[in-house]
Amino acid sequence: SDRVTYVVTSSATAYRIDPDLQALLSLFEQPRSCREVTDLVVEVSGVDGLSSSYFAPFIDAGILISRPAVHPE
Repeated sequence: SDRVTYVVTSSATAYRIDPDLQALLSLFEQPRSCREVTDLVVEVSGVDGLSSSYFAPFIDAGILISRPAVHPE
């Protein structure tokens, strides 16, 4: 049987995460910006037209946490 991942947010909303999407979200295990992940996906898959705004619903739902960019001094 296939493994299924669920994410439960602080508002007690549960989201079922499909295995393909889980693989995509795993690219954020190391801190990366949405732009970095988008560029990586385009480079690896050759799929063009993926925008970093694709991840906005995951940020809005609290699945991905947005943080300010760190700029070297």
